[in-house]
Amino acid sequence: MCGACGGGPTDWAAGLVGGSYERAVVARVLSSGSPRVRVTTGPSGWMVAVGGRPARLHRTFDSLLDAVVDAGVTALDPQALPRHRAVRLDRGSVRAERRLDSGSNDASAPDRALLDVLAAAISARVAGTEVQLRLADDAGTWTLLVRA
Repeated sequence: MCGACGGGPTDWAAGLVGGSYERAVVARVLSSGSPRVRVTTGPSGWMVAVGGRPARLHRTFDSLLDAVVDAGVTALDPQALPRHRAVRLDRGSVRAERRLDSGSNDASAPDRALLDVLAAAISARVAGTEVQLRLADDAGTWTLLVRA
């Protein structure tokens, strides 16, 4: 999709990482994943520059993940990354085929949730599998299905 109509491609993760604060956390964390990768954020998505080449716009989370994995970011350790401000990742912002409305009580902490989503997404991309991540919102715990 070119965006000429004013609309962009649909993004399954927009409700999780689409806000300006969340985009900034994603950019900072992914930029720390490799010295060759620089990720910045803007109102339309993320800009990714690899190895000094010109930056390219990535309007969806999947496109961003493809770019950074192709550039060599193959794992993130969320425990080694600095915490972010607490955020609630609401199950209502994720399409039904990407979630289970139940989960165990060991949900990701609100000040680590974005880091855990990023680590799970990169792990799923690299391994070509689905990763299940437990999150919490006002209704309790739920499971995000992160697919390759």
